[in-house]
Amino acid sequence: MTAYSELFVDETVRDAVREELSKRHTSKYEGIQIAIPEEWYDIWDEGDFPDKGEAKILDETNKAIGSVQWKTAFNIDFDGMHRRIVAEPTELVIKLNSEV
Repeated sequence: MTAYSELFVDETVRDAVREELSKRHTSKYEGIQIAIPEEWYDIWDEGDFPDKGEAKILDETNKAIGSVQWKTAFNIDFDGMHRRIVAEPTELVIKLNSEV
């Protein structure tokens, strides 16, 4: 089973990076992935996520094409009966090798 922290980087951060790149570039970055940083492995509670992260952006062949840095915002979600901490990536800084 995949830890929530790994899904956060692999899906949530990736989708935010894809959205930002689609605003700046063509759709050629649709197939990107985000390499999960070591400190983001095996965390099962969103409240325990690191408050920031930095990772490589990979293309479809797993070649590093850039990097992304983010801060983690923590919000409390209340469904009427339960409260839980929900994390989201903010303040993305994306650097592509082609822009350097």
